[in-house]
Amino acid sequence: MVKMIDAIDKHSRQSRLPIPDVLPEKQAPIVALVEQILAAKKHNTVGANCVRPPLGGDTNGGGIANSSGNADKGACHAPLHEPQPDIPALEAEIDRLVYALYGLTDEEIAVVEKA
Repeated sequence: MVKMIDAIDKHSRQSRLPIPDVLPEKQAPIVALVEQILAAKKHNTVGANCVRPPLGGDTNGGGIANSSGNADKGACHAPLHEPQPDIPALEAEIDRLVYALYGLTDEEIAVVEKA
């Protein structure tokens, strides 16, 4: 079953969009990918806000300095060179799964991806 919702695009045009009624087991892979992306982005944000001590030891009592210069023993949990997920690849996989939910053909996918 497909539900229709009213939407307004960026040009203030109203249209009706089909929203497929999807079983939870079909939603689960998409949800898992979204959670991976959110975790990676959160990790990147946390990593950008912490300052690792200089080589040779830290000078603030054993912690990691956060962006305000205060010691914070839990600020940087991941090693410096921990591999991160390929966010664009995860997003492309979400796109592929959504296209399948809508039953889009290769031609329709090409139109969507041009927009």
